[in-house]
Amino acid sequence: MKGEKPSMDDTKIGVTGAGYDPAETYGKILIMGRAQTGKTTVANHLAAITGLKLLKTCTTRPRRSPEENTYHFYTPEEARAIPMKDKFFYTVSVDGFERWTNRSDFLEAGIAILDTVGAEQAVQIWRAQGYNVTLLYCEEPVETRRARWISSTVRSDSPDAFDAALLNFNHREQIEAPGFDHLEQMIWTAQALEIDPEQHGCQTVYQADSLVIIQTSKTDMDAFFKNFTNRLIGRGGPPRHRLPRIPARPRSGPIP
Repeated sequence: MKGEKPSMDDTKIGVTGAGYDPAETYGKILIMGRAQTGKTTVANHLAAITGLKLLKTCTTRPRRSPEENTYHFYTPEEARAIPMKDKFFYTVSVDGFERWTNRSDFLEAGIAILDTVGAEQAVQIWRAQGYNVTLLYCEEPVETRRARWISSTVRSDSPDAFDAALLNFNHREQIEAPGFDHLEQMIWTAQALEIDPEQHGCQTVYQADSLVIIQTSKTDMDAFFKNFTNRLIGRGGPPRHRLPRIPARPRSGPIP
């Protein structure tokens, strides 16, 4: 069973609302990447710097610690009480837990972490609202991601706990690989075409206006956040004042 896909009528919401919206300055930011690439860390920092509202995905997965607040946590019973029409980008994870985005939360968010389910549609809705959209892709070698996964999920020194975490990681990698392999192929193609856009034209990923790739383990994050946000200033623009625009050429690669 799938949640309802966002309607393009939803793009009318918030276009003429009163009050300042940071997205009018910075646009919208979509963060993507495989498991354990630092997406949540990057998102939290950007939200603190820009004032953009961070979208919290909903899940029936139990908290990994009492302090974890990166999701809206629901029991299976609570989740069943929510109408499916209000569940955007509904999926069931490899470990059987439900995951979705509340309709109202998505329409108010300025930063979203999404996997390959729903990402393209999210960009389309934001752009139809008149916002510039930056796709920020986080990547790390599989060895780094595997070590992070085990560190964050293993709560004892038991060999069985380690083996279970490793099995879970490998299973998730296998299930998610097709979607992310396809996404990374689009990213590589966009980068290749950007080398000579006059000859090849330009190609965007999900029709986002900008593409930025980051490897958090090898990046000066303080410098990155400063340069990244400075580059976004003035690109958002209040939708009610935006002029018709020509699709922007994607910007990829590391932040200068």
